[in-house]
Amino acid sequence: MSILVFVELQNGNLKKSAFEAAAYAADLAASRSTEAVAIALGESNGDLEQLGKVGISKVWHVADAKLNHLTSRSYTKCIMAGVEQTGDR
Repeated sequence: MSILVFVELQNGNLKKSAFEAAAYAADLAASRSTEAVAIALGESNGDLEQLGKVGISKVWHVADAKLNHLTSRSYTKCIMAGVEQTGDR
């Protein structure tokens, strides 16, 4: 089972806390001999591939401008879709 981590974008860029959470998820995944998968919502300026440098093996990204600002209902729906797509629980 993969370790899933939500990474937050602000103005299209990954927040510093996103890298910290991703690195922690990657370490946890390595200790369990599995992979770390990031979920990102909203438009990105292209820095999502940098998550690989901290050990994220896949990024599930919903690039929709409507998700640039947090709305709990739409974020929940998208994150649940990501969980279902990865097949993890």
